[in-house]
Amino acid sequence: MTPYTLTPAWGLRDPGLEQAAIQFWRDLAILPQGVDPDARAAELVTLARQGDAVAGVSTAAIQEVPAVRSRFAMFRCAVAPAHRRSHLATDLLLNAKTLIEHWSLAHPEARVQGLGIVLEADIGERARMPLWTQSGLHLAGYTPDGRQLRLAWFEHARIG
Repeated sequence: MTPYTLTPAWGLRDPGLEQAAIQFWRDLAILPQGVDPDARAAELVTLARQGDAVAGVSTAAIQEVPAVRSRFAMFRCAVAPAHRRSHLATDLLLNAKTLIEHWSLAHPEARVQGLGIVLEADIGERARMPLWTQSGLHLAGYTPDGRQLRLAWFEHARIG
């Protein structure tokens, strides 16, 4: 049982949740230079809290993945330093996959076929596993700068 409260935000455009995410990013100074916090907040998937404090935030941007000729929700998350190694990032990932898969089913016009990530963090031995069974993410290739691209297809996905 996670000690966190996960609050879904995908597609809600809730100003309170978005402002909490923006403040989290500002407090940790973690948004890349040139990223508009309001635009990133519009992609908010889930806010994780422990008590009143924001412990983690997940976002996703819908993008075409040319290698598989399909649209994926490209997941990102950030976890506060005090909460790292708590499996919160995994909880945020699994929560996002479920939320976005249900949303995708309800919005077929969006043509979102799955969830993807570009692996940014050093996760040790786990990065050498081509399939992560818990999330369904598998190694699908590498970005031009050498980071892993991992994809998980939704059950209802269809190609072609």
